[in-house]
Formats: sequence, C-alpha cells, structure tokens
Amino acid sequence: MPGFLLSIGPAGWLALFLAWTAPAAQAPKPRAFSATLNTIKVNTRPGQVLTRQFQLTLEADQSPAQFKAKVEDWWRSQDGLQSHYAKPGTLQHSCAPWASLNPVESAVGPGQTLTVRVTISVPRELAPGGYWCALTVDEVPNPAAAGNEVGVRFLASVSTGIFLYVDPVERQATIESIRTDAER
Repeated sequence: MPGFLLSIGPAGWLALFLAWTAPAAQAPKPRAFSATLNTIKVNTRPGQVLTRQFQLTLEADQSPAQFKAKVEDWWRSQDGLQSHYAKPGTLQHSCAPWASLNPVESAVGPGQTLTVRVTISVPRELAPGGYWCALTVDEVPNPAAAGNEVGVRFLASVSTGIFLYVDPVERQATIESIRTDAER
C-alpha cells in the first residue's frame, strides 16, 4: 500500500500556525471525574454468579456526558509498559464472555454518578485457575457539541481489571538456576 505524503507550502504553514495559536471561541473544558479504579478480584467456584459494581462520578462543574461500558480481553506487553485490548473470548483464560453489564450506555449529568453493575456467570464446567478481562467505560462523542469548528476533542476512557480465581488455584514456580557474583 503506498504511503501518504502531505506537502504544505509556506502559506499553508502560516495558516496552520495562525489556526493553532488563535484563541478558541470556546475551548472545551477537560473532562473531570472520579471513578472506582480498584481491580475486581474474586475467588469463585464453577456455576457461581457474582455481581460487582463500578462507579464514575462527573465533577459538578462538568457538562453532561454519555458513557458506554464494555468488557474486553486485555494483556500487558512483556516489558509491562503497554496494555493491549481485544474482543471478548480472544484469550484462552478470558472471563469476558461470562460477563454482562447493566447499563451498557447511560447519560451522566454534572455531579451525577454512573453505576455499572458487572454480573459474571461462571460456567459450571470450568477448570480451576485464573481468568481475567477488563471493564472499559468510554465517553461517547457528542456530534452536536462540535458546531462548525475544526479541532480535536479528547474523550475520557477508563479501564479496570476483572480477575477471577476458580478454586482450587494452584500456584507454583520452578527455579531453574541461581547465579552468584563472588565479587559482591
């Protein structure tokens, strides 16, 4: 696939600079909220139904917003610096297909709290071990808020982990070698 190259002449750069530095008529305020970001960790058994909740509260001086919740698979990069997300059930130890959310989408007014109930129906036939997924709550863009202006709007997105430990969870480690430094 050929690459895309954009060429801007001096007049274009000047227009871009002026547009960038010109004061906005009404720059949107950054979204401010508080949320329960604690991971959901539960010891469970096959066939059990669990319900937990996640809360997000808009600050009182915020404009109303629409939020949409979803569960998805996630994992971290080997260096632990990046999180990756995929559709539910992609990973072998995903618990996302067992989760349901209520509400999935909701409007939240200034100072109001969105409470998302997470219900997990653990399958009856399930091997012991650890299973996980992520609950993600995204702000939904409001097309009417854009008006006739051109700009970039950053939307809020919050994720927290859901970890299920199906008993009996066996944890073990093997030490393959030990090396010591005689000079220390």
